[in-house]
Amino acid sequence: DLIICNEKEGMCIAGVFGGKDSGVSNETKSIFLESAYFSPVYIRKTSQFHGLKTDASFRYERGTDPEITLYALKKAALLIKQIAGGEISSDIIDIYPHKIEDFKISVSYNKINNLIGKEIAQDKVISILKGLNIKIVSNEGGKLDLIVPSYKVDVRREADIVEEILRIYGYNNIELSNSLQASYLADFPERDKVKFIKTLSSVLTSKGFFETITNSLTSSAYPTSTTGSQESVKVLNALSEGLDVLRTNLLFSGLEVIAHNINRRNKDLKLFEFGKTYFEKDLKYLENERLSLLITGDKYSENWQNKSEPVDLFYLKQTLSEILTKVGILNYTIRDSDNPFFSSAITIEKNSKEIVTFGQVKSAILKSFSIKQDVFYADFDFEYLFKNSGKGINFNEIAKYPEVRRDLSIVMDKNVTFDQIKALAIKQEKRLIKDINVFDIYEGDKIEKGKKSYSVSFTLQDFEQTLTDKVIDKTMQNLINAFEKELGGIIRK
Repeated sequence: DLIICNEKEGMCIAGVFGGKDSGVSNETKSIFLESAYFSPVYIRKTSQFHGLKTDASFRYERGTDPEITLYALKKAALLIKQIAGGEISSDIIDIYPHKIEDFKISVSYNKINNLIGKEIAQDKVISILKGLNIKIVSNEGGKLDLIVPSYKVDVRREADIVEEILRIYGYNNIELSNSLQASYLADFPERDKVKFIKTLSSVLTSKGFFETITNSLTSSAYPTSTTGSQESVKVLNALSEGLDVLRTNLLFSGLEVIAHNINRRNKDLKLFEFGKTYFEKDLKYLENERLSLLITGDKYSENWQNKSEPVDLFYLKQTLSEILTKVGILNYTIRDSDNPFFSSAITIEKNSKEIVTFGQVKSAILKSFSIKQDVFYADFDFEYLFKNSGKGINFNEIAKYPEVRRDLSIVMDKNVTFDQIKALAIKQEKRLIKDINVFDIYEGDKIEKGKKSYSVSFTLQDFEQTLTDKVIDKTMQNLINAFEKELGGIIRK
C-alpha cells in the first residue's frame, strides 16, 4: 500500500484514508497542502484489501486528471487565503518524474459508422471531436489519428471514441433498423429456466400463494443449515450486525416476512420464493438454487359457506405433489427426516437424491420471531427440479375398458406407513393397479393396542381387455397374501 509519511512515521493511506494526526482540527495553525495523482489500480486494490470505501478512493480508483494537480493546489491555497485569512508561506514544489502523456488513438470512419449503425457526416464527426477537446493530428485515407487529453481516463480504444461521438450526436437520433441479423443472437437453451420458473409460479399462484423476494444477506445469529465442512459465508464489509452473512437457507428470511404480516393482522399466508443459498467449503464458495414454500393460518378466507380450517402438513404435501406431477417427477419415495428446523420432517427423494424436505417448523424457532401460530415449510432443490423436468411425463391413449375399485381394511403395526403399503402393492400387481388411496385410518379400543387400521381403495384397470371377477379376485388375494406375509397385516372383514 502507498503511504504518505513525514520524516518519522506514516500519516495516512494515500488516496484512501486520512490519519488523525494529519487531519485539521480547531487548534490547527499551519497547513501543508499536497496535491497528487495516484494510480487507479493501486488505490482500488488498497481500498478493497482494507475494506475502506471513501470519497477519495471512489474518485481515485476511477481515474483522475494527472495534469490538474498544480491547478488544484493553487486553487485550494487561494480559497484558504480568501476565506480563512491564511498566508501563503512557501513556493510550490512540483515533483513529476514520469510525465503522463496524452493518449494516441486511431479510428476509421468505417469503424465509426459500423458501430453506430448509421453513417454520420465526416464534418459532423470532426466537429464533435473538437468540441470534446480531442485533437485531430491527421485526417487522411478515411482514418483519423487523435490525441485524447489525459483527463478523459475512460477513452482508450476505438470503441470509446465512437461512444463519445454517439453520446454527443444523440442516441435517440439513431433510427431503429427494419431488419435483424440472426448472427448476433445467442443459442437458445434446450430448456428455458425463466419459462420453467413461470410454470411453477403459475401452479402456486393458482393455489393462492404469493411470491416473495427477500435479502440474501442475513444475520449470523440465526441457526444455519450447514453441515460438515460447509460454513456460512461471512461478509467482510457488513452493512450492519443483522446483515453480516449470506443465507444458508430461505427459512428465516421467510419467517421475517410472516412475522411482519402477522403483526399487521394478515395471518393467513401462503408464500413461495425462488432464491439462492450460499456456502463456503474448502476455501471455495458454493451457490445452490432453492424453491421454498411457507404456509400458516387458514386454508381459505373465512366465509359463510366454509368453516375456518387451518393448514396442516397434509395440505403442504398435496401442494408439493402437484408441483412434482407438473414437472414430471414421478415414482419417488418418502421417508422421515432428521432436520434441526422441524418438529417433524419428511423428505421426498428419487434415486437417493433429495428433492424436497418439508415439515412443521419448531415452536422454539417461531417463538424467536414472536409467531404464535403453526408454520409449515418446504425446501426444494430447484436445480434438481429444473434438470429433471419433463423426463417422467408419458402419454397414453385413453383406456377403452372400465376401471374397477376394491377396498381393503388392513390392521397393521402402528409403525407401518401407508407408503410401505403402496410400494408393496405396486411391486405385487404393477400392471393392473392404476391408483391406490387411503380413505380412513383408525386407532382405538376396537383393535389391539399398538396397532392401527388402514382403509385402502385399489383402482384396477386392464388396457387390453375387460377385467373379469376371476382376475379381480385373484389380484386382491395376491395383495392380501403379500400384506399378511411381508407386513404382518390382518384383513378386517
